[in-house]
Amino acid sequence: MDMRVLFLENDPDTLHLFQDSLAGAQNLWVDLKIVSRLSDGLDYLARENFDAVLVDLTLPDSEGLETLEKIRAQAPGVPIIVLADDNLRKQALHVGACDCLTREQHDGQLLTRVLKYAVDSYQAEEKYNRLLLREQAARADAEAAQRRLSFLSEAGAILTKSLDYPTVLSTLAQLLVPVLADYCIIDVIENGQIQRVVAVHADPAKETLLHELQHRYPPDWDSPQPIVQVLRGKTPIFWPEMTPEMIDAHSRTAEHSALMQQIGVESVILVPLIVGEQVLGGINLIYSDSGRRYTPDDLSLLQTLAQRAALMIDNARLYQQAQHTLHIMTEQRNLLETVLTQAAAGVVVCDTQGRQMFLNSAAWEMVREKPEHFASGIPMSIWGHAYTTDNQLLKARDWPLTVALHGQNVDAQQLRMIRADGSRYDVLISATPLKNEDLEIIGAVATFIDISDVVQTEMQEREQRLLAEALRDTATALNSTLDLSEVLDRILDNIERVVPYDTAEILLFENQIARIVRCRGYGEIDTDHILSLRLPVSDMPYLGYMAETRQPLLISDLNLYFGQFHRQDFQQAWRSYAGVPIHVKNEVIGFISLSSTAPQFFTPVHADRLQAFAEQAAIAIQNARLHQQEQALAALQERQRLARDLHDGVSQTLFSATVMLEALLRQYDRDPERVRRGLTELHQLTRGALAEMR
Repeated sequence: MDMRVLFLENDPDTLHLFQDSLAGAQNLWVDLKIVSRLSDGLDYLARENFDAVLVDLTLPDSEGLETLEKIRAQAPGVPIIVLADDNLRKQALHVGACDCLTREQHDGQLLTRVLKYAVDSYQAEEKYNRLLLREQAARADAEAAQRRLSFLSEAGAILTKSLDYPTVLSTLAQLLVPVLADYCIIDVIENGQIQRVVAVHADPAKETLLHELQHRYPPDWDSPQPIVQVLRGKTPIFWPEMTPEMIDAHSRTAEHSALMQQIGVESVILVPLIVGEQVLGGINLIYSDSGRRYTPDDLSLLQTLAQRAALMIDNARLYQQAQHTLHIMTEQRNLLETVLTQAAAGVVVCDTQGRQMFLNSAAWEMVREKPEHFASGIPMSIWGHAYTTDNQLLKARDWPLTVALHGQNVDAQQLRMIRADGSRYDVLISATPLKNEDLEIIGAVATFIDISDVVQTEMQEREQRLLAEALRDTATALNSTLDLSEVLDRILDNIERVVPYDTAEILLFENQIARIVRCRGYGEIDTDHILSLRLPVSDMPYLGYMAETRQPLLISDLNLYFGQFHRQDFQQAWRSYAGVPIHVKNEVIGFISLSSTAPQFFTPVHADRLQAFAEQAAIAIQNARLHQQEQALAALQERQRLARDLHDGVSQTLFSATVMLEALLRQYDRDPERVRRGLTELHQLTRGALAEMR
């Protein structure tokens, strides 16, 4: 191991002792840069990189803890080991020293251990900080996504509350200001003209200026105003920073520009209200003097909201159109059918018995049927099964057309529909009773708006949030324990949250043999038996493929892949398989394997999610191996220490025996009795030494 160390020391004797000790250290080569003054050391730290700093706190130009504080300020990411007496030890550690030594502690092995520990500790802390930052970023993203979903949920409740879209848009603007804007302007296209329906400002005084702006400079198709650009181009405007020059360029006159600057325009988002290819209007959000600026996330949020608002406007207009047309149904039936047929939403008309008399083209497209197949009548069963937003099967009496036949309106009810072929679509249904001039109910009409794309987007956001939570939970386990079994169990638990399976295994791979270390889903099968298996990769082609390519593997049908596939040891058949290799750098060290009894079950999305957990499993396995190595090293060092202690004790006993024997030889002629007692004592001493050696 190589290490570059800056040594600040002005005492030659101490310097030589530490140099000699480091020169004789094993398994460590130290590039020692020596300076005698703090100022020189700070210069080196500013220009060059060092793995550690070894500093004497008594330098010519600095003394005491101030020296340590200056070095930490210059190189906050470098571990510092100080030379100080015991009086300064605690203070130095408190200020930020990684370790403290005295001048007498210059043993090569001790220095090697201290330097390695200091560098390893800082590297581990940096790794932990990086993981913590990623976790915090993931948590911030999840919280931001939750705030956006909450906001969209509240806005969605407003948009579905009523079909009076001017009132709904006004309420929506009140929600947007001041949460997402200092002021909000909403324009719609009515009869080919741009009409401003909402202008709300957080500052009542400036709201007056907004009304003056509308009165003096209403938008029209020939003006340079941004709303015209958006309505013509059907694309949003995103201006995070507005300048006076930009305001001038999009104003009709100098007075128009001055009025805009008086109101304040600092940051702008403007998105069109579009249904299909039809532009219905636009929503304009502006930050004036609050100091806030729009971000791409704000643009994405407003676009989602604009889609829902456009659907609400379109639905409201369709509803109004249907109401008006149904009043003159007898005289203008052909015109009514033409209008309904061309509507973007599905429209259904039924009689008082609930028989469906008419479906427009959009409705037929939703049910994926053709009208010529139902000459004798259109059954309600063509819609399939309907479920509420909380997954409850909708009862027949609660079907929107049935409710309307009982005299009640249904405003924008969201339902999940399951067709006979199993396919799913989501709709927003509004229904109203049809009445004659005597206010008698003669039928009902309903509009169906396909919102599958919006629901799918929300579902994907929930799945992404769930995946982020699962990965964050595993990362927490990685940071909190070195118990490999606990971490791998947590990984399997979290995989099940985002990738459903029937059975799951985590295998370790070494010398072309795979062994299962964790598993799920085997029911009554003996887990100890499963964990005792050793699987040659040559007998498992799917494992061999991943070991060779280091790529995930999806098998849609195991029967087609290599015959009727089942593992005799488990007596359990599978039909589809998903697996990813666990590798560190370029070495495959294991696999995550999932199986399902259903064919064509796993998708590339599942493989991508598994890959993320495989990376976390690789970290856990690597951490466990490093921990085992550290424990083995500590045990070896303890055995060496005990051997040294034993050697020192026996040497001392033998030395004492030698001294006693020499004294007894001199007294042999003068006092034989005393010599005899001494020999007895010497005999006991040597027996004690022999006992220690045993």
